[in-house]
Amino acid sequence: MLEQKQMRIKTERGYHARIITGLEEFEAFSGPWSELIKESGIHNISLAHAWLTTWLQHFPPQQLFVVLVYNEDKKLVGAAPLKISKSQRGFAHRLIRHVQFIGTDPSVYDWMKFIMLPGEDSEAIIEQIAAQLIAAQSQWDVLDLQFGMFPDELNLLSRFLSPHCYTRELTHTMSIPYISLPESLEAFEEATRKKGYKKDLKRMRNHMHRDFPDAEIRLEHLSPSEETDKVLEAFFERHTAYWRERGCRNNFSRYPGLEAFYKAAFNRMYIAGADLPHIQFSVLKLGEHVLSYEMGMWQGNGYLGHMTSYTPDFKKYRPGVLHIEAVLHHAIRNGGEYFEFGRGDEPYKMQWTKLHRELWNLTMIRTQQAKMLWQMDFWLKKLMNEKQAIRSLMPVLKLFTS
Repeated sequence: MLEQKQMRIKTERGYHARIITGLEEFEAFSGPWSELIKESGIHNISLAHAWLTTWLQHFPPQQLFVVLVYNEDKKLVGAAPLKISKSQRGFAHRLIRHVQFIGTDPSVYDWMKFIMLPGEDSEAIIEQIAAQLIAAQSQWDVLDLQFGMFPDELNLLSRFLSPHCYTRELTHTMSIPYISLPESLEAFEEATRKKGYKKDLKRMRNHMHRDFPDAEIRLEHLSPSEETDKVLEAFFERHTAYWRERGCRNNFSRYPGLEAFYKAAFNRMYIAGADLPHIQFSVLKLGEHVLSYEMGMWQGNGYLGHMTSYTPDFKKYRPGVLHIEAVLHHAIRNGGEYFEFGRGDEPYKMQWTKLHRELWNLTMIRTQQAKMLWQMDFWLKKLMNEKQAIRSLMPVLKLFTS
C-alpha cells in the first residue's frame, strides 16, 4: 500500500494538498470534483469524474495517486488525476512502477492536463503536485505523463522534480488535427467546395445510387440499449479486424476489458443535449446496411471524433469519409465551433484540415535501475522493429537475388 506520508510545503498564497489513494474515496468525491471541473472551464471528457471512475473500475491500478490542492481558504483549486502502476506493455516496463494519468495503459483518450482554477497561482499548484510526488518517491520509479496538451505545465513540474530524478525528457509525440467550424452548412460547403475529396464523395454517392437505386443514405444516432450493445460489439470487432488484416494489434486485442469499458462509459455518459461532456455513437446506413460506425464525444462547444470503422463490403464507396462528413454536418447543425479528428496524422484527416494541436510526453526516471530497464525496453523495441522491417523487405530482396 502507498504510504500516507504527505509533504506540505509553504507557498506565498498558503496552498496545501492531500492525496486520494482509494477508489471508494474517489468515487465519493464526485461533487467537489465536478464543481472544480465546471469552475475551471475545462471541457474534456477524460477529466470528468464519471469517465475517470468508469476507467478505474475496469482497469484498477496498483494505487491511486489523485492529488488535490487547496488554497488558504480551504477551497479546492487544483487536481492531478494520477495513478501508480506497473506497465502492461513492454518487457522491462512491466518491472517498473509508473506514475501516469488515469486513463493511460490502455490510453483511451486524446489529451490530458492538470486541473487548475483560473486566477489561482498555477505555479504554486504544480509545486504542490510535485511535493506529493517527492514525498512518495519510494513508491514509484518513472514519471510517464503522456499526451499533455500544455507543455508549460509539464515543464514546470519537471523543474520541481529534476533534483530527485536521473533523467528528464519532454517530447512532442503527435498531434490532433482539428478544424474550426463555420456557423452554417452553407458556409462549410462553400469553404470545402473545391477540395478534392468532395469530387470523390459525389462520385461515390452516384455509384451507390446506381448500385442501390432505392436505398437512402442516413446518419443514425443510437442510444443505450441491449440492441445498441450488439452494434457496439460489431463495431469493436470490425475495428480489431481492420488492424489485424494489416498485421497489427489494436488496444482491443491487447486489453480484453476495453470493450466492457466503452460499453459502460457509453451507457453512463450518454446524456443527449446536456451541457456536460458526453458520448455519441452513430452508424451510417444505406437502407438497412451499416456502412460504417463512429464514436465521438461532445465537449462544450466542440466535438472529438474518437474512433471509426467501416464495413469492408462497402469499402469502394469510401464509407468512412462519408460518415465523418455527415458527423461534421451534425456538429455544425448543433452549434459546434470546432471538430477534433483524434490523435494521429492519418492522410484521410488532411482532406479537411491542416491545423494541429500538439501533444507532449514528460518522462522522468527516478532510479538508476529504472533507467537501465527503460533503456533495455527501448533497444528491444527498436530491434523488433528492425526485424519486422527486414521481413517486410524479404519478398523484394528475393526478386533481386533470384
